[in-house]
Amino acid sequence: MRRIAAYAIVVIGLAAAGAWLGAETPPEKAPEAKPALPPGHPTIPQSGGLPPGHPPTAPGSGGLPMGHPPIPTAAPDANVPPPDAKGTLVVQAVQGTPNGPVAKGDSVVVVLIQNDKSLKRIEAKLDDKGQAVLENLPVGGGVQSLVTVKHGDISYWGIGETMHAGPPDHRVTVTVYEPTEEPPPWVIRARHMLVRRIEEGLYIREVLAVENTGDKAWIGRKGDDGKRVTLSLRLPPSAGHIAFGGGLQEGSAELLNGNLVNHTALRPGKAQFQFAYVIPVGEGKANLDIACPTDIDQLILGVPDDGSKVSTKGLNAADVMSMGQTMKVRLYKAENVKAGTAISASFTGIPLPLPALPAK
Repeated sequence: MRRIAAYAIVVIGLAAAGAWLGAETPPEKAPEAKPALPPGHPTIPQSGGLPPGHPPTAPGSGGLPMGHPPIPTAAPDANVPPPDAKGTLVVQAVQGTPNGPVAKGDSVVVVLIQNDKSLKRIEAKLDDKGQAVLENLPVGGGVQSLVTVKHGDISYWGIGETMHAGPPDHRVTVTVYEPTEEPPPWVIRARHMLVRRIEEGLYIREVLAVENTGDKAWIGRKGDDGKRVTLSLRLPPSAGHIAFGGGLQEGSAELLNGNLVNHTALRPGKAQFQFAYVIPVGEGKANLDIACPTDIDQLILGVPDDGSKVSTKGLNAADVMSMGQTMKVRLYKAENVKAGTAISASFTGIPLPLPALPAK
């Protein structure tokens, strides 16, 4: 599929950034002149030696005069481990599904990170208590752990704080859930859609905030091709140039029989998905059908205030929002939308297109 570069929703600040880039570079400052010595001050030799009459300094005293009591040095920071320090990491898997079994025997992968680079990769197994104890780990200079626990063929993650040497043990807790093929109670908390006119048609970028309110990880049922399907969203019949963004990747998501489908598990809690597509424009007209596979708390459609006319079904006209110094967007909203509700928008008088977005 031909991918289209994502159209940034937030454009405020671009003009300011351009002005900043075009600003003149401040001239370099001349070296500051050293202040004059007060009248009567002994001359300080240019070699950096002591002025005439200064008492002699004690050898190895750091410049203190003879007889001056030594100044104690600050104790080293106990929170900064020495370069050769070793530490212990305890990975604890916690069962998030009520009455679910202990996550024993699950595989664990720990990647130690230092200065944003991978330092070491360790593989382990959870014991009968759902723990993995990793000892003698290099923690010198400050090390963090990125932990992955695979339970029920689903990966769960945890990130540890900076590790220190010796006791107490550093601990990372990862919550796992039992898998289920049955659809859980899930809802779209917010669905935001932004429209832009390009040469290929109307470019629609969507952001979905989805929540699995159940206590199991939804893996979906297997289709005829052997792939499991969780999120399935009907796109407009004429949609093309599909592009996947955050939460969706080619290989784990695809367009199948007119539906955007996700093959990865939907874990309990919130998740975000981003994608984009293009619907054609003919004689300045276009139609956008919006499917509702589940309940939607809030749906917002943003359309440029470019002189085109918009008629909607299931949406109410809201405010006009400024985006940047020149662009204005008309907002159409719906709240507490029930699954299966028919929502659509028809566009007429669409102006000439903007330059095409670069393809990927």
